[in-house]
Amino acid sequence: MGRTKSLPEIGAPGGPCIPGKARLFVTVDGEFFPCEKVSEVSKVMNIGNLDDGFEMKKVNDLLNVGKLTPVECKKCWALTKCSICAKELEREGKLSVDAKLSMCESVRRSTEERLKKLILLKESRTIYKI
Repeated sequence: MGRTKSLPEIGAPGGPCIPGKARLFVTVDGEFFPCEKVSEVSKVMNIGNLDDGFEMKKVNDLLNVGKLTPVECKKCWALTKCSICAKELEREGKLSVDAKLSMCESVRRSTEERLKKLILLKESRTIYKI
């Protein structure tokens, strides 16, 4: 497998799941939510129901949370490792830009820590032949 020397022309944040694909939470009333972690009273997270199917605009909004902050995300070195979940972004019934931006530094710090541990593990295997 060849190594890439630059970022691809098209990319996406690494964190968002695909609403309704990897998980789908269905309430007893037949309402669809992307997973069991979101609030069942959230209008933003309600992505459809058994009678009408999926509301594709809502699914698209959750799937593309990177579009809330396109300039900031494109400049972020941790873009492909981003772990921000849409469930954390709801404020006053909407997906919030401010909520998303408030989490960025924490994501970069945790990504850096994971990378440091990976490097340490790889170096240890070289030194100790494990």
